[in-house]
Amino acid sequence: MLRYGIPSFKLEKNVIDAEINILRELGVDIRCGVEVGKDVTLAELRRQGYRAFYIAIGCQGGRRAGVPGEDAAGIETAVHLLRTVGGDESRKMTGKTVVIGGGNVAIDAARVSLRCGSDGVTMVCLEPRDKMPASPEKLPRPRRRAPKSPAATARRSSSPRTAV
Repeated sequence: MLRYGIPSFKLEKNVIDAEINILRELGVDIRCGVEVGKDVTLAELRRQGYRAFYIAIGCQGGRRAGVPGEDAAGIETAVHLLRTVGGDESRKMTGKTVVIGGGNVAIDAARVSLRCGSDGVTMVCLEPRDKMPASPEKLPRPRRRAPKSPAATARRSSSPRTAV
């Protein structure tokens, strides 16, 4: 999750590598790709002499809203976007982006979208700003916008859009 779920402008990949190397030098046995309960059990690990366990669940999948059209082209979960950009920071986005959600992952997805070239990001969430689940320090400063006329909105509706 550190490598692919946190954008590199917040946590550089070489820092992650250095921290992992320090843990290995301290004697930590890191086993990736092991499914506990299938490949090995906790009882087996205890028999091997292990007394403490940290079970990392890996990069979680994103959640869908359950609305019609969410599987259309150009729509992906925020977690998928962060994983994709985490593995290839050269990804380009065009058009406007809508991020649905108000948590930390949604904030990261909005910022990554802008860094990837999105023409603008609109965030939509159920909660009012003071109740958004994102950490307060992650929230961008609010901006006031002039009301849009219906004609201006209609003119812009033909531009490509990406939803996250």
